[in-house]
Amino acid sequence: MEQEIELSIVIGSGQAWPELRLPLESLRPQLQGLDAEVIVGLATPQGMDPAYAETLPGLRVFCEPGASVFRLRSLGIAMARGAVIAITEDHCRVHPDWCQRILAAHRAHPDYPMIGGSVDNGADRKVIDWANYLVSNIRFMPPVDAGPCDSVSMQANLTFKQAARPPVESDLGNMEMLLVARLAKSGQRFYIDPSIKVDHVQSHGFWRTFAIHFHNGRSIAGFRLEQIAPGERWLRLITTPVLPLWLVIRAWWYLLVKRRRLVWGLVSLPLMLGLGVCHAAGEAAGYLFGPGRSPALMK
Repeated sequence: MEQEIELSIVIGSGQAWPELRLPLESLRPQLQGLDAEVIVGLATPQGMDPAYAETLPGLRVFCEPGASVFRLRSLGIAMARGAVIAITEDHCRVHPDWCQRILAAHRAHPDYPMIGGSVDNGADRKVIDWANYLVSNIRFMPPVDAGPCDSVSMQANLTFKQAARPPVESDLGNMEMLLVARLAKSGQRFYIDPSIKVDHVQSHGFWRTFAIHFHNGRSIAGFRLEQIAPGERWLRLITTPVLPLWLVIRAWWYLLVKRRRLVWGLVSLPLMLGLGVCHAAGEAAGYLFGPGRSPALMK
């Protein structure tokens, strides 16, 4: 049995190098003197520069060609030796004290198996990038209140104790959004520590952003099909037309509560609605035809 270490950090990536350089470079200074490992799952051998990999302490790399980021993260979590396991995305930049804050939070809150942080927007120059961020991550945009919570910041900034790590439930892997919702329903306890910070730096351009939201919706529906009864499947299908409006209302509710980025919310409102339409279309396709290749296209 492998010896347990303090911290495992898991990242999955379906993109070619140097996409992964962003999170790895933000982690590099924190790894010096830390009993930690970084586990990177790749869907393409071109996802990592071998020369760069040799310079990063504690790096473990595996490749499953064509795998989705959901499966890659699940496999990485299964490999992790850390007493605490953290996950983030290949387009996120962690703050300079991220590792320190994670370990401190788990020491301070031993009764909470899963602890999340905050997710700010690091792609803040284009309207389409703001629309993407506000639809997807607004709930955990700073300010975020510290304390017990019914949800956490999912794949961008999620940590859990070794004993609480989820198993790989299917060939698709785990979708963190659905995993957290299911754990909450079963009575799982979550804690938010807003000092655990990442910046979400995702900028795909105009059309690619719309495509990503379609694939995200179809992936969600595809994962749900493994968990829900046929009756719920058809109920969710017939309610997909209301999803765009619900996504926009939810985003605006959090904007008004937080009293931040209201101008960007107004400017990006039509695009937010358009992304919601793409998401709803993706969910409808998923309930009708399954996930297809959408999970693997979520890059």
